[in-house]
Amino acid sequence: MARLPSSSSPSSLAQYNGEQASIEALENRIYDAEDPDDPDDITLYPYKTSFDVDSALGVSDDICIVGEPIGFYVVPKFSHSLRKSVGLTRRVEIGGVGTHVGLHEVPNFLFAHWGIRNEIIIFFPGRYKAGERDGYKMDIADIATFFECVTRPALQEAVPDLRASNLPPTYEAELWRLRSENGQVAGSARMLSEEVVAKLAGNLRDVLEDAIAAGSPLHWARGFFFVHQVRGVKDANVYPPTGAAGAINRFIANNHISAEAVTSDPKNWYFDAGVEISSASTDDSLAWRADSHTAILRDVFWIPEGHAVRMTKTGSTSYYKDPVSHLTEVAGCRITPGIRGRGPLGIVKLQAYQTDKAVTAAVVGQGSYHAKRVKLKQVMEDRDGGPIDLLFAVYEESRKKKVVSNARLEVRVPYAVREEVHRAMQGVNWRKYLVAIPYDNWWNLRTYSIIAYKAIAGTYADAKLADRTNINALGLLMMVVWLTNSLHATPDTGPSSRELLNIVLPRRPRTEMTEMTLPFRLARAHQGRSDGVENEFAENRDPAEPGENRPAREEEEESSDEETDADEDEIPYGPGHFFGMIFMSGLVWDDGCSVPKIPGRTTHALKGGPFRHFAEMQYDEFCDLAYDSMLFRPRTQKRTRNKTQQRPVVLDEGESIPTIFDIKNGSREIARPAWQGGRINRQERTDQEKVTRNEFLSEIYRQLCVDAISLSPCPKGKPHGYVKIDNAHFSKVTIDVFKDRNPGKVLRAARMCRGDDNDWELAFKHLLPSKGELKAGDAQNYPKCAYYKMWGHYMAQIDSRPVIETARTAFKNQFLADIAWFPWAKPGRLWESNSKVLPSSKSSFASPGLGDKVPAPWILTRQHCIWKSDEKWTPGGTVTAAPGEDGED
Repeated sequence: MARLPSSSSPSSLAQYNGEQASIEALENRIYDAEDPDDPDDITLYPYKTSFDVDSALGVSDDICIVGEPIGFYVVPKFSHSLRKSVGLTRRVEIGGVGTHVGLHEVPNFLFAHWGIRNEIIIFFPGRYKAGERDGYKMDIADIATFFECVTRPALQEAVPDLRASNLPPTYEAELWRLRSENGQVAGSARMLSEEVVAKLAGNLRDVLEDAIAAGSPLHWARGFFFVHQVRGVKDANVYPPTGAAGAINRFIANNHISAEAVTSDPKNWYFDAGVEISSASTDDSLAWRADSHTAILRDVFWIPEGHAVRMTKTGSTSYYKDPVSHLTEVAGCRITPGIRGRGPLGIVKLQAYQTDKAVTAAVVGQGSYHAKRVKLKQVMEDRDGGPIDLLFAVYEESRKKKVVSNARLEVRVPYAVREEVHRAMQGVNWRKYLVAIPYDNWWNLRTYSIIAYKAIAGTYADAKLADRTNINALGLLMMVVWLTNSLHATPDTGPSSRELLNIVLPRRPRTEMTEMTLPFRLARAHQGRSDGVENEFAENRDPAEPGENRPAREEEEESSDEETDADEDEIPYGPGHFFGMIFMSGLVWDDGCSVPKIPGRTTHALKGGPFRHFAEMQYDEFCDLAYDSMLFRPRTQKRTRNKTQQRPVVLDEGESIPTIFDIKNGSREIARPAWQGGRINRQERTDQEKVTRNEFLSEIYRQLCVDAISLSPCPKGKPHGYVKIDNAHFSKVTIDVFKDRNPGKVLRAARMCRGDDNDWELAFKHLLPSKGELKAGDAQNYPKCAYYKMWGHYMAQIDSRPVIETARTAFKNQFLADIAWFPWAKPGRLWESNSKVLPSSKSSFASPGLGDKVPAPWILTRQHCIWKSDEKWTPGGTVTAAPGEDGED
C-alpha cells in the first residue's frame, strides 16, 4: 500500500491528514513481460490446473433422460423457473413472423427433476409476449389447466395398472394439500419410472391435441418444449489435463442424458467446460487481473482481436466486470458474445470468477441474488450479533482456517466442440492473467472493510429520529449496504445503484477515466458494433434453423432494476476510483448530528429509485414506519389503535365473504395481494392466489366496515374509545352495523348531521378516491387502512380508468343504498372528532347528555336515526349495554 501526497488526488476525494491510501494489486502479479512464456517453467510461480464439466443445457421436444426415474411436480417450485439469461435463445412466432428471443423470456416452469441437482423445465412459446419484463412467468390458471387437461390424463395413460389414479383431481386440490398452516407451500414431487418417462412427452402431445379437438382452449400450449439443466456439479466431474477425451461423454452418461438425443441434435445441447487454477504453495489466493479479459478471449479461445477488444469494453452490453473485494485491478467477468464474437469454438457465455464465492453463496430459492446479502433495514437495526457481525465472523473464520480462493474460468460451448475447447484451455500459461494474494491479506482486506461499515451502521441503531430519517444519512447507509454486499458478490450496477454511486463516489472528467476505473457501464453498445447481438440477429435471421438456439440478446444483471443506461454524452463526468480500490468521496459528522452523512446539500434524488431499491419501500412510507415505531406507546386494551397499520380480516374456518357485486367483466381475475404485517408486499410472486374482481371488491367493502370501527377516535384521558364494540369483535363488523338506525348500539357519544347528496358525494370521494388520487402518508387514517391499500391494489391491477370508475360507481351505489349512517369522512382523516357548531342550514344534533363544548366523533346520516344507548352491537346480535357503556362518562 502506497501513500500519495494530497496534490495527486482528485479534489473531491476525502483524505486523512492530507494523505490518500492506494492499493496496487498488480504488484502481486506472477508474470512479467520479460518472463519466458512457458507454462511448465519451474523457475516461475508454481500453480496447478484441473479441468471439469460443470453444467449442461439441452433443449428438446422430448424428455431425454434414460435409465433414471424423474420426479414430476403438480405444483411447481416457481423459484426454479428459468428467470435469468443462460446465453441461449429460441425461435418463436410473433404475428406469423419468426424471431429469436432469450430462453428466459419464454414463459416456463419447473416440470420435473432427476438426480440430485438436475431439472427439466417446460416452456410454452405460445404464451410469449414481446417486451414483458418478467416474461418467464406462467399464469397459475394456465398451469392448472395444463395439468388437469393434459398432464394428468397423459400420466394416467402412461402409468400402468391404475397407479396414477390417485393423482390430485385438480391443481387446487394439490395446492391445498401442500399448503401448511402458516401459508407456506411445500415442494412435493411424484416419481415416474424410466419406462413412463420414455413415452411421456409423446403422450402429452397426443392428449393435448385430443383436448383441443374436444374444444378445450389450449391452442397456446402447442409447441411446448423442454430444457434439461444440469448445474453446479463441477467437483463431481473433475479430470486431469490428459483426460479431456471423452470427458463430456462420461458426463452425459453419469447424468443419464440420452447420448442419442445429444448426438442427433448437437446444436441444441451446450456444456460448460471449466478450468480451475490454484497455487502450488497452498497459501495464496489466485485471482484474475482486470486487464486480462481481452487477452483471455484472444489468446485462449482464438477470438479475433477486434471482437475481443470491443466485447471487453465497459460500455459493452456483452460484458460485466466483477471486481474482487472492491479492487479495481483484480476482477472476474461475465461475457455473452455476439454471433460474430463467439470465435471458432462457438462460445455463448464465459465466466471468470473466484471460487471463494461458495462461502457466501445463497441457496437456490432464497431470492433472486446469487450471494448472501444484507438489507438496509437489517443494517439500520444492526446490533451485536446482527448480519454485519455474522459476515465478519465468516471472513475471520475463513482467514483462520486458511481458506484460499482459486481462479476459475467456465465457457459454455456446443457439444460439437466438446474436445476442442478442453484442448484450448490446456498448455496455457495462466500466470499472464493472474495475481497471487496471500490468504491472510485476502481476508483481512474484507474484515477491515466490514469493521468500518459496522462503525457507521452502529451509529443508527440509537440515533434520534430526525437523523434516522435524514436522506443524506440514509444515502451513506445505502452505500454501506452496497459496499458490504459487493465485497463478496458481483456489484449491483442497476440504475438505482448507479444513481447512488454517482452521488457518493468521487467524480472525475469522463476523458480521464480508464477502463479499469469505470465502476459500471455508462452507455449502451453502439448500433454499429458487430458484437451487439441485437443487430446481428437482424442480419442473420434467415440462416437459423427453426429449432436452433442462439446466444441471447443481452445478459441480465443481478439487480432487479430495469435497465436505463444513458448515452455517453449525457454523462460528462463519471464516478472514479483511481487508487486501486473503491473509495468514497468522504463523509461528514456534524456536532449536531448523531449519525454521519454524505457531504453537501440534501440529495433529494436518493428519495426516489435508490431508496425504493435499497429499502424496498417509498421514502415517505419509511418515515411513516419510523415515526410509528418511535412514537407508539402501550395502550389499554379498551382504546382503539387508530394510528397503527390495520390488517386485513382473517376469516374463521368455513366463513366466507359474500360476493355482492356483479360489475361488467367482474369475473376476470386479479392477483390477491400478499400481506406483510399491515402492508402489501409489492414484489410480484408467480404463485400469488387469484380472485375475481367482484370477489375482491366485496372484500374491500367488508374491510371498509372493519377499518371504520378499528380506527375510531379515543377521547383524551379516558380508558376507552368512543366505540362500545369489544376490540375482539372488530373483525366481525359488517355493513349491518351501519345499516342499523341506532348508532347508540356502537358509539358512546356522537354528533350527527343529516347529509345531503353533496355531503355524501364528497365524503365518498375521500373514502374511495379515483385512480391517481390516493392520499399520501401524511393523511391521518386513510393510508393506514387495509381497505384503502386493497383499493389501491385493485386499481394497480387494472389499466383501464373507465373500468375502475365503473367499479367505484357500483361500490358507491351499493354503499349509499345500504347505510343509515357512517363516519363523516374528511380529506385528512376517516373520523372527525370535535365540538364545532354547524351552520344553521345543516340539520344536526348530539347524542343525549353530550355537552355543547365536549368533543365527539361526527357521523353523517342518510335516514332518520334514533339513539338508544342501553343497547350494544355484538356479532351474535343486540345485547343490553353494561354499566358505563351506555354513554360518555
